[in-house]
Amino acid sequence: MKITNELQQYLEKALTRLGLPKVKIHLEHPADTTHGDFATNVAMTIFSKLDNEQKQSFKSPRQLAEKIAATIKIPTGLVSKIEVAGPGFINFTLSEHFLLEGLDRVLTNSDQLVDQINSGKKMVVEFTDPNPFKQFHIGHLYSNTVGESIARLFEATGAEVRRANYFGDVGMHVAKSIWGMREKIFHEREESIEQALENLGDHPIEDRVKFLGESYAMGATSFKESDTAKEQINQLNKLLYKISQDIMVAEKNWQPIADYDQHLDEKVKQSWDYDEIKQLYQTGKAWSLAYFQSIYDRVGMSFDNFYPESVVAEYGLELVKKGLADGIFAESKGAVVYDGEKQGLHTRVFINSVGLPTYETKELGLAPAKYRDGEYDASIIITGNEINEYFQVLLAAMKEVEPKLGNITEHIGHGMVRLPSGKMSSRTGKIITGQWLLDEAAEQIAQVLQEAKKGLSEQSQGLIAEQVAQAAIKYAFLRPGIGKDISFDFNESLSFQGNSGPYLQYTYVRCQSVLRKVSESDVVFNIKDAKDIDLSVEEIDLLRNLYQYSEVVAEAMINRSPHLVCTYLYQLAQAFNLFYTKHSILQADQENQKQFRAALTKATAEVLGQGLGVLNIALIEEM
Repeated sequence: MKITNELQQYLEKALTRLGLPKVKIHLEHPADTTHGDFATNVAMTIFSKLDNEQKQSFKSPRQLAEKIAATIKIPTGLVSKIEVAGPGFINFTLSEHFLLEGLDRVLTNSDQLVDQINSGKKMVVEFTDPNPFKQFHIGHLYSNTVGESIARLFEATGAEVRRANYFGDVGMHVAKSIWGMREKIFHEREESIEQALENLGDHPIEDRVKFLGESYAMGATSFKESDTAKEQINQLNKLLYKISQDIMVAEKNWQPIADYDQHLDEKVKQSWDYDEIKQLYQTGKAWSLAYFQSIYDRVGMSFDNFYPESVVAEYGLELVKKGLADGIFAESKGAVVYDGEKQGLHTRVFINSVGLPTYETKELGLAPAKYRDGEYDASIIITGNEINEYFQVLLAAMKEVEPKLGNITEHIGHGMVRLPSGKMSSRTGKIITGQWLLDEAAEQIAQVLQEAKKGLSEQSQGLIAEQVAQAAIKYAFLRPGIGKDISFDFNESLSFQGNSGPYLQYTYVRCQSVLRKVSESDVVFNIKDAKDIDLSVEEIDLLRNLYQYSEVVAEAMINRSPHLVCTYLYQLAQAFNLFYTKHSILQADQENQKQFRAALTKATAEVLGQGLGVLNIALIEEM
């Protein structure tokens, strides 16, 4: 961002000298590098704001642009050319001296490539948020990929980041799952609860979680189709809130805030075996969380804090009751609601008619729970965009109830990811799991490696296949931008050619192959004599790409847009591969050319490696 800010300042000074009105100056990189490294339409913007007399004086936006360009004073060595193009664009071409200085910074200060604009700031990024008793589907994998990349963007720019995971261990989905578990055990397995759970415990974790998913689907369907099942599940829901609270009291010395006993009438107490339901609840929850952790371990990330709904629900109830007394919330038909319509939003229920907290209340209680674990300057919540409107109401309420936290909380809604097979439905049990996608991609890559006869050991081939598969998935998820729905295409995403994660990994492997040959030769990394070299178009283009890394990461962080890093890395890889194809490195005619090209390769590997790290994509040394 530094060079962009500098050019903006020089432009502002030129505008002041000419007595022109101040406007916001936009600088962008032209798609065609023959138009320079930066371009601005500031002359056209200003011309549109001039009065008729002033317009007659300058005659056209292009002539105004020429006047501005002639007035700009830039220190020697920064820009080699300023020219006007088209109807009034001002283009700046950076000097070879500046580009070579950028290369030197990469080689000598590789740990400081990105401006630390968030230094000293503390962030919380919450993402993934799968619910126990349900399977980890590709939507959760997508959210995990998005959230981890945004967390890494903040870390790359100097912030201290805590990763948070919020999961629903109470609520109707849990009640539906527990009901389905009992039905499947009694009617399909014909075993006691204790015996069934013990036998299932001997099965792989994937089988146990599949059982939970099937149980939820059964409960969800029965809730919709059977009045008896619906009543039973509603009863279970009340009981499970009490059970979860009792567990916290026993295991964590929890001091209850909510009184869940009041919801347990005699019908509930007589209809259900407390110990039996508690066993189903604890076992199912433990299976789910263990399975989720195996996914996090597999994709190379970890969470700092986990927040169950059973805990934050009580915090939320306390806040809503206080807000009710302060007039922020209101009673309506036995429930407690927030009137979002006064702000052009929806009205939403925070405590239902039977006195239990809704998702809104739980989410409200999550903010202070996060803050208790460590003060932060900003909290970012990442979910699917189907609940964008829900969060608009929630944040509006939070700003009234907890203004300090509400004003530093941000929600980012991402799109959905789909496969050609169609839409998922956890209610019907027709879902595409995250594990299946990872396994299928790894299997396809392993087949490609085997057919290529790379001579890899079975262990090496398996590891590389896993790393390439994850790169393919993560990059395919991030590349289009996170606001729109995407369709995952195996052929495109797994390809080692084109705009894909494997292509970037292969480019890094190519860089490392060159660098190993350099280390085996007597060639050194040296750019001191590069000024004496007649640099090729490909070399200059690669230099141009290298200096942009810091500003791309900063822009991606500011806009919460990891796809900008994807676009940049693809352009960098293309530039390097073109350079590699057209120019010999170790067989160059002159020694200073060999040294410069070796240094250029080393810098490319460093920037490419750091960029892939921001996307949580593994680096492969050999393939």
